[in-house]
Order: sequence, then structure tokens, then C-alpha cells
Amino acid sequence: QKVTIKEAKQRFLNNNQGKHPKTIKDYERFFKKFTETFAEEYSSTSITKIKAEDWLNEVKKLDMAKNSIHCYGKHLTHFLNFLFEYHYTPWFKINNEVKTRPEVKEKIIFTDDTITDIFKNLKSKNSNFQTTVYLLFYTGLRSSDILSINVNNIDLSNRVIHYYSPKRKKFREVAFHKGLSTMLKKRIKEVKEGKLLDYNCVENLGRAVRRYLVDDLKIVEYYTARTFRKTFITLCRSRYNMDASVVRELVGHEHGNTTDKY
Repeated sequence: QKVTIKEAKQRFLNNNQGKHPKTIKDYERFFKKFTETFAEEYSSTSITKIKAEDWLNEVKKLDMAKNSIHCYGKHLTHFLNFLFEYHYTPWFKINNEVKTRPEVKEKIIFTDDTITDIFKNLKSKNSNFQTTVYLLFYTGLRSSDILSINVNNIDLSNRVIHYYSPKRKKFREVAFHKGLSTMLKKRIKEVKEGKLLDYNCVENLGRAVRRYLVDDLKIVEYYTARTFRKTFITLCRSRYNMDASVVRELVGHEHGNTTDKY
């Protein structure tokens, strides 16, 4: 069917509008780069094997992290499969040597001394931030997961949290460590109902954590809110020798190899 790249892009975005907001932003970033070469008014049939491979080869020359470049390659494949499915362009296969590859990076976790500093200096912060740090450290859950926790979904007596995982699009329940009980009890008493944490989005939570680590604690290493999750998983597996299947269930990993590989 003869459709422009703009029309195809719009249908693609409409079909994927239910994806995680971060994924939607990745799509938008991809299309911004893609349409620098393939103008939106062009026909979809202008996207040929040679031109698509040339675009990928140019993207791989960008001064960017390998995984950021792979994100472009991954979304190109996704968009091409969509074009083939709707017969907007004739089918072709990208050469394997041209395809981008992901990079498995070194696991960055908090040292014991850093963990001590994080909790020792936490008393000066408000209860919203204190609870955030405690949740990240004691549960290993994603930032997006802890933001979805409601006060009435916390069972203090049985030490269980019920929450909705935006990434996995499913409701989950997880047991939590007794070290989290006092902080949760205090926060629940304060907010009474609704969301446990007062952040509008994951990005705001991430910025708050980064400011605390860099501005307040003067930590020079590149730590983020996600480092709490990586630290939790690494300590469970390497120091406390917990079974991978148990850790996977605690942190909400979908695939078996994610826990140890990433």
C-alpha cells in the first residue's frame, strides 16, 4: 500500500500507545533521528535494504554509548517489521554484520562504606525521601514499582506489599524485610491514604536520589536510583547465596538469565 513514512509512523505509534512511557520516548527519539535521513513526506517504499543498512552504519559512527546506538537499531527492526506486516514496503533482511549489538556492562553497586554513609546522613531528609531510600534498598524493586505502591496495599503484620508493576503490566505481591517495617509504619501514619511516595514520575525520583548522593554526600562515583536494585540483587546472590529463582521473584524479573547477567 502506498503510504508516506509520516502515515506509517503515526499508525505505528498508535498501535504501541499502551507501551511504557519510557518506551514511547525511545520511539520518539528513534523517529527524530530516522527522519533526518528518511523525510516524513517520502513514501514508505523508499526504505530499502541498502538505505536502511546505510542508515544503521552511520548511526554506529555516532559518539554515543554502545547500548544507546543499539536502541536505535532495535527500534529500526521493530519499525521495519511493522512496515512488512502492513505491506507498506517489500520485505527484506538486514545483514547480520550491519546489525547493532548490545553491551553487557560491568555491574556497579554500592560499597559497604557508601551504604553506611547513605543511611547515616538520611535523618536530615524528609520522610518522603527517607521512605524512598529504604524501599529501594530493602526491596530491590524498580523505581516505577515503588511509585505505584498505595498505603492500603501494605500489610504490615504479614510484611507483604501488593503493587502494580508498570513495566510488566501485572499486579504482584512481595514480602519485605523487617528492617523496613518501622519506616513504613511511620510513613503510613503520615500520609494516611493514597500513594505512599510523593513523586510525579520516575525521573523526579531519580533526580532526588542523584542530588542526595552527589550534592549532599559528595559521592563522585556514577550511582543512580537503579544502583539500589543492582546492589540488592548482587548482595542476595553473592554474599547471602540466595537461589536465583528466589531473587528473581523478589525483584520481579521476567526472564531467568536477567538476574545474574545484568
